[in-house]
Amino acid sequence: LAASNSYNTKLQLANHTDQSLYGTPGLFLLFHCAMGEGNNSLVDGFAAALALRERRPDLYAVLSQYGANAGRRLSYYKNGIMSFNVSKPVIQTDAEGDPIRIQYHEMYRTPLEVPYEDVPLYYEALQTWYNMTHSDEFQLHFKLQKGQMIIMNNWRMMHGRAGLEGKQRIILGGTV
Repeated sequence: LAASNSYNTKLQLANHTDQSLYGTPGLFLLFHCAMGEGNNSLVDGFAAALALRERRPDLYAVLSQYGANAGRRLSYYKNGIMSFNVSKPVIQTDAEGDPIRIQYHEMYRTPLEVPYEDVPLYYEALQTWYNMTHSDEFQLHFKLQKGQMIIMNNWRMMHGRAGLEGKQRIILGGTV
């Protein structure tokens, strides 16, 4: 039986931005640890993006053009079925090419809309991005303890979770 690593605490939850499926993601993300503790990670997505642009401008250009296509179909709401499909660039930029929003999540993948000739470079870019945002150079680890709260810019910061096997926690969260 397959289980989402969103709720399977035996598995690492890859660094991501929240609400990557629902149009414009919330700008601020808040987590309050009401019980237990969490093994969390944070990544400054802008720092990783700027480093990628410096080291591999070709890969930066690919992730500024293409997204990690994602979607979700929810059929458990009282108001009926909700379906989301998005394809926003992983690194969204301003007119000068500087990052203004990171929109990335490994879950809920849907078929790609990348032209065939760009697929090898796209996958190289996506793998390089994943490796960078999970490296010691960009990733910070910390424990969120009972009573603590973290507030982050969801357009810039990516967050994740290391395994919590055998631990219980209650995290209350929201977006602005």
